[in-house]
Amino acid sequence: MRGEWKIIAVALVVTLAMRALTALLPESVVLPLFCMPPARFAAFYYGVGLDAEAIAFTAHGLTVAVTRACAATDFFSLVCGLLAARFMVARRARVLAFAALAPCAYLVTIAANSLRLVALVPVDAAFGADAVPLVHLVAGASVFLTVFIILFHALKFPRLP
Repeated sequence: MRGEWKIIAVALVVTLAMRALTALLPESVVLPLFCMPPARFAAFYYGVGLDAEAIAFTAHGLTVAVTRACAATDFFSLVCGLLAARFMVARRARVLAFAALAPCAYLVTIAANSLRLVALVPVDAAFGADAVPLVHLVAGASVFLTVFIILFHALKFPRLP
């Protein structure tokens, strides 16, 4: 039982540390690092151009502007915590694993946020402007939760003795 608390503590500390770090990043870093790649992917998926300056594209008659609120930095922090917990269980090559933590979490975050942007265009278009904020939130959270659950199961946490 004691080892489990240590793993939980490390995951919590890493999550909170990464959350604090991403909150301190200026928009000049967050937008090109976290917003631009998913916006490029979604624009490519829909076969439309991307306004790189505004980080926006128009698909299905809906203009999507990817702002700092869309950056998924909270999801990035959660994935960092989950990976830290898994690396604590691994026991082997922990230093190497922790060095790979942020890049791996970043790639998962960009992939998940890209899927979210692709999924939100038809959902937002179907429900209309009045329902967009709530539907947008629920649909986005559903994508992130699904990716997080898949990642959790893919990491195959072993039972602790």
